[in-house]
Amino acid sequence: HSESVCVPRGEPIRIAPPEHSPKPMVFTATVRSLSGSKTNPHVDTQGQYATQVHFDSQVTESVKRLTQYACRGQKQPTGLHFPLLPDSNVLIGCMNNDPDQSYLLGFALNDTQPSVVTSANNTQNVLCSRGQNLLMFDDTPNTPHVVLQTLAGNQHLVLHGDKKRPYIHWLAQLGAMNIFAAKDIQLGSVKSAIRLLTNKTFIASAKQQLALESKKSVIADAATNLDVTANQIDVSATQNITLKAGRSHRSVIQSDIKLKADNNLTITAPAGSQIIQSQGNITIKGSGSGNLTLANGGSEISIDSSGNVNIFADKLLTLKGKAMTVFDGSMEQDIGSKQSATMPSAPQIQALSENARLSLAADGIATMASSTIELSYTYQDGSPIMGAPYTIRFANGTALTGNLDDSGKAKIENAPPGQYTVQYGEDKRNYLPEDNRPKNPLYGQITPAQAAEMVRSGNTAPLIEANGIATQAGDWLWGTLQGDFNQNPSTSQIVVGTLISMIPIIDQVMDLRDITANVMLLTDDDEANDTDAWLAFTLTGIGLVPVVGSAVKGVGKVILKNTGESLSAALAVLRKLGKGDPVKYLRDINWQDLGKQSA
Repeated sequence: HSESVCVPRGEPIRIAPPEHSPKPMVFTATVRSLSGSKTNPHVDTQGQYATQVHFDSQVTESVKRLTQYACRGQKQPTGLHFPLLPDSNVLIGCMNNDPDQSYLLGFALNDTQPSVVTSANNTQNVLCSRGQNLLMFDDTPNTPHVVLQTLAGNQHLVLHGDKKRPYIHWLAQLGAMNIFAAKDIQLGSVKSAIRLLTNKTFIASAKQQLALESKKSVIADAATNLDVTANQIDVSATQNITLKAGRSHRSVIQSDIKLKADNNLTITAPAGSQIIQSQGNITIKGSGSGNLTLANGGSEISIDSSGNVNIFADKLLTLKGKAMTVFDGSMEQDIGSKQSATMPSAPQIQALSENARLSLAADGIATMASSTIELSYTYQDGSPIMGAPYTIRFANGTALTGNLDDSGKAKIENAPPGQYTVQYGEDKRNYLPEDNRPKNPLYGQITPAQAAEMVRSGNTAPLIEANGIATQAGDWLWGTLQGDFNQNPSTSQIVVGTLISMIPIIDQVMDLRDITANVMLLTDDDEANDTDAWLAFTLTGIGLVPVVGSAVKGVGKVILKNTGESLSAALAVLRKLGKGDPVKYLRDINWQDLGKQSA
């Protein structure tokens, strides 16, 4: 059975083609590397990629990639392109279903290449490269911010839009941060402060001019060093200039140092010493319109505008020359008076609060930095005070205790920042007297032949000077040798007499001298009830005990000489006579046995 359809000859024949099944317009593929590398992107000279579709076992020819931005006709290529790594899953589309016109459309996200934005950070807009270089726009309500970072956040810039406390945070925890400008770099703060912090060295360098200007304060703070170097440095202020250091201030000048003040010039060291050292001359000169005064602890040396020199000593006054001590001209002495030295009327420097030292934590937060304290404690001759206990009290109320080493030094690490005071104890060694007798300043200075030549040449000035020294030294020595016959000896005469009386045999001779003087004084009816005379007689009896008795006698006489300052004066004499702990020495004396021996 068959059927036929007849068409008139005048009608064209139209045969309907068979329907084809639809072809997919988008399908998945994998980026492949022709070099075999698994870490570096493989891009040809046109920026195209070799891919392999999932239904094909062969790698296709290079496929163009659609980008979100590009411009033609530029001197250099412009656009947006993040290279794709091998094995990246992508989507490929065909224009007009033509496989010969394929393009990379985008990426198929999965477990192996997850999204940088998920439910955990759905307020963020993130652009992150394979080197962990990240640009993030965070749209969190009330605290929106922008982050540009690298090296896992160790180097980052944060533009924070916190509505209560907006700020910009710039951090480089690894390596250096360099800021260069062909013209100007301006850092400004309208309401608060600008802080430049460093844990090591801060260098500000300018070929022409470096200016730091502030309507209020300019503070430069470094945890270790702050170096300012220039051909010429000028520091000026319309009111005050303050240089303050937690430990020491050192100025090294190859030529001259000039300090000039229209009114007062005050240099103070409340808890330490002032040392001025020079290989040449040191000159301190007044204009003649006022007084030049050196004062400390109630004592002072004053030079008035007429050229008179006044020396006031609240406790001990010692004039000592290693070779000789010369007094040329008239001199008035007021020994034993209770006159108090006047302190200078120059204004004192106002105590300043110390700048807080800062350090940067790993997260860029600035915190207070600790400091290092170095202690040194010596006798007047420069020898160390061994093992002395010390107590350091800080401005915040805390205290540290410890002991010096055998060199008289100690180093305290990680001490709290700020000002502090140090209180020392005594030497840990047992007290032991030393031979500190003064030497003859004229011994070996002028030989007989030299003296004869001076007379012949008429150059007798050295002989006159030596004669004056010998006369004064003789008067002083005679007062020392008089012992208790001298009713008003100086403290230095007592000390030297004590040193001489500690010599065996001479010890007993000088004690017999003092006993004779005390007996003669006590037989005087006017002096029979003098308490000091009886105490002197008792001390002389104790002095009969060899060495120890002489030292105790000398200390006792200094106490009588310096009434009201007994303990301080006694300890000062013992430190002059020897080394060790004088307090323990006095406590350990067997006074009962000493009394028996003296009796």
